[in-house]
Amino acid sequence: DGFLVLKDFLSAADCDAFLLDRGIILRGMGAYGLPNALRMTIGSQTANPETITAIADFLGGTGP
Repeated sequence: DGFLVLKDFLSAADCDAFLLDRGIILRGMGAYGLPNALRMTIGSQTANPETITAIADFLGGTGP
């Protein structure tokens, strides 16, 4: 499996909650010394764009 680490969120916990509300499950990386990072498994051609769009929504201010 492939993984992608997404880091430097202002709040990984807030982003994670935002994504979880949309049925997208990522993993926090705090245990690895990256408290503001999330990890995702490289998914399907359908799931990846949905995840990217949701992250963009969060970062663009439509999130909490």
